[in-house]
Amino acid sequence: MREAVISHNAAEYSIHDHENFFWNFRMTNIYDAVAMDRMHLQEIGLFPYMLNFTRDMIMQQCGNKILTKMDNRLANITPFNGLKILSKGYQRRLKFTGAEMRDVMKIIIFVIDELYTVDDKNAASISFIPYMTLIDCYIKFVKMYITSKKKQFSEDDLRIFENEIIDWTRAFVKLFKRFSSSSLQLPKLHMWRYHTIHTIQCYGTINGLTTETYETLHKNWVKNPYRMTNKKNILDQMFKTIRRQTIISIPKKIFKSKLEIMKSLLWELPISELQSLQIKLEHEKIVDDLCIEGMNHLINCLDHYLDEKSNVSESEDIYLKIYATGILSNNEIIYATSKFHGRARFSDVAIAMEDADYLTDDGICYGKVNLYKFTYYFIYFFVLLINEIIYIASINISRNFISSEPSYLTYRTSTLV
Repeated sequence: MREAVISHNAAEYSIHDHENFFWNFRMTNIYDAVAMDRMHLQEIGLFPYMLNFTRDMIMQQCGNKILTKMDNRLANITPFNGLKILSKGYQRRLKFTGAEMRDVMKIIIFVIDELYTVDDKNAASISFIPYMTLIDCYIKFVKMYITSKKKQFSEDDLRIFENEIIDWTRAFVKLFKRFSSSSLQLPKLHMWRYHTIHTIQCYGTINGLTTETYETLHKNWVKNPYRMTNKKNILDQMFKTIRRQTIISIPKKIFKSKLEIMKSLLWELPISELQSLQIKLEHEKIVDDLCIEGMNHLINCLDHYLDEKSNVSESEDIYLKIYATGILSNNEIIYATSKFHGRARFSDVAIAMEDADYLTDDGICYGKVNLYKFTYYFIYFFVLLINEIIYIASINISRNFISSEPSYLTYRTSTLV
């Protein structure tokens, strides 16, 4: 490169006509001066090389029909949480992110498995590489990749890792050398094969040697907002877009308040008639399904509750009052009703128990709430009368569903004796 620049022949070698500062230091080892970037070496470096050479090999020995079959398999992988599917298959000239390539790593072995047979071989093809040989190469790569993500290495771990690198490199070169115009004289392959172990010994694990975090930030906060502009007053539009995204992404606050009053009495009945009420509700069309499900949970929870109360006998009269709404100490109303202006309404709340000996999860009963998948809680408030002692309590029923904008509400129950 230095000779090409000095002789003014840089254009012939497709390199920039600029002198490198390090050329002034002939004893400098570039591999010691600069640490490798794991993402560019593996996810968007060596692995895409493997995919490209695999497609070249399949095209040569089987034709375009098998490539189309491979793309269809990539696009029709069964959806799974967190797995991004390449809906159009693997298109060689497109730029994929490191995250997309990691997802392809997870499924590529199943895509190649029984992808073609000897019967699919072109008549003009001289050699034939079985799909099992391909799978073996990919398995070695995935195994090596998993090892590379370890948080710490002992001397034994480094020896094992080096052997995995050597095994994969040999398989990779043996399979794909003839499909590379440079006979696999690739700087990334050289650096991975001969300098990875040395880099770990000098700088520690390569997990931290990646620009993925900064490139993701650059994409989300610079590239995407820029593409959303009309290319006029660019900075002003970008700042407004980023400001809106920031406001939307701020999680809602968790409100905690005590249940003060219960209102809108739905039913008042002896506990012995609860089963009859459940059967009646199941035959009424205007009753919401969540109400019926809530009644089933109410009966089960009451059974457990009364079983634990050793001082309650079967001969005692137990009455139940079921309410549709409750008012909190902050004057907010929470609902559990099938009829609220012609629609069912069940508030999103979780129950936090205080000063009570209950089985909880960090003080929260019956579920937790997170950013993407959360539990939608609805409450039946009831008053339980046992021997003229009033217990104010609540039964919580949950149903899971997906939402991008969950409501973070936590309410505390109160017990009056």
